[in-house]
Amino acid sequence: MEEQFSPQQSLELITKIITQAKQKVNENGVLYMVWGLLISAASMGQFILLRSEVYKPINFVPYYLLPLGTLFSWFYYRKKLQSQPTHNNVMEIIRKIWVVASVNLLVLGFLFPMVLQNHLVPVLLLIKGSSVLLTGWIVLSRVMQVAGIVMNLSGLAAFTVAWNWQPLQLSITSFVCVFLTGLYLWYQNKNQNNLSQTKINYAL
Repeated sequence: MEEQFSPQQSLELITKIITQAKQKVNENGVLYMVWGLLISAASMGQFILLRSEVYKPINFVPYYLLPLGTLFSWFYYRKKLQSQPTHNNVMEIIRKIWVVASVNLLVLGFLFPMVLQNHLVPVLLLIKGSSVLLTGWIVLSRVMQVAGIVMNLSGLAAFTVAWNWQPLQLSITSFVCVFLTGLYLWYQNKNQNNLSQTKINYAL
């Protein structure tokens, strides 16, 4: 027979699951930092090449940094699941959101750049911004919500920006909305761990 929960118990359970998911997102701040730096560096590299007198056409070589982020993410999650095998349905939803977003970003970025042409960067920003915003809504993180909204607005604005300046916009937006957000999450997690350790020491 299934256990019956009162409305209050159901609300407390949902709150607990969301709180745990938010803590796990904070723990993953390093992932946002890595991806923010990789995308920012790759985009800035492309922008510098585009502005160079030596090389005029679009050069995607800097974006080969991104598969490194995919490998890092895979090893990171593999190690994390081995050390923390606990299941959280909310985190599973967030992981699936980012898996879908990452696949779309890589496929569009490497297979369809000539199809999208000067619409590529705006579309990439909108996909990333939507993923950050959805994650922020799910775990009730205002910082991530703001970052997602800013990234979406940047994506919409990119439709009006000249194509050879779009990589600079992508670089700045990724650094501000992804790297700095990850840095904030990492800092929050560090403070939480220090607080928990202080409580443990105090109890002892």
